[in-house]
Amino acid sequence: MKEEIKQQLENLLKAHDTMKKQKSDADAKRKAEQEGFLKEFSETKMAVIESAMNEMGKELQKHGYNYQISKTGRRMDPQGDSSEADSISMILIDPNKSSVRFPTIVFTASGFAKAVLVRGQNIEDDLAESFFGRNIEGGPAESNFGRVELSQITDDAVHRKLLEALKIILGTNRTGR
Repeated sequence: MKEEIKQQLENLLKAHDTMKKQKSDADAKRKAEQEGFLKEFSETKMAVIESAMNEMGKELQKHGYNYQISKTGRRMDPQGDSSEADSISMILIDPNKSSVRFPTIVFTASGFAKAVLVRGQNIEDDLAESFFGRNIEGGPAESNFGRVELSQITDDAVHRKLLEALKIILGTNRTGR
C-alpha cells in the first residue's frame, strides 16, 4: 500500500476512534446525569410529593372521598437501563361509584427529559373525554397535565397539579384548558 493511502487511513481511523470516545464519554455523562435526576426524584417523591398527596387526600376525605397512594420504583433491565419509570400515584375513590378503575393522578420521573411528567388515568368523565378524546379501546385517553422541573416540586406545586386534575375528574372545569 502506498504511504499516502496508509497515512490517510491512519488519520481516518484516529478520527473515528476520537469520535467513538467522545460519544462514549457523552453517553456516560448523560447516563450519570439521568441517574442523579432519578435518585433526586426518588427522594423528592417520598419527602414532598407523597406528603402533599396525603394532605390533599385528607381534605378530600372530609367531603366523602377516599384516596390511595401507590408508589412504583425503577426496574432495571439486564443492560442496567431503567425498564420502568419511578412514579407515585394518587387514586381517587368515590365510595358512591362502583368501579374497578378509579381516576388516578400520576407523577412520573422522566430521566430522558429530566422532568416530572404529570398525567391522569381512568378519567371516565364526559367532560374529560371532550378534553382528551378516547383511546383505541374506546376508554378515555390518558390525560396530560404537563411537566414540572424537579427543582420546582414543592407542596404548593403538587397541590396545584392535583387541583388541576381534580377539576377535570370532578367535572367542574367547564371552561376547558
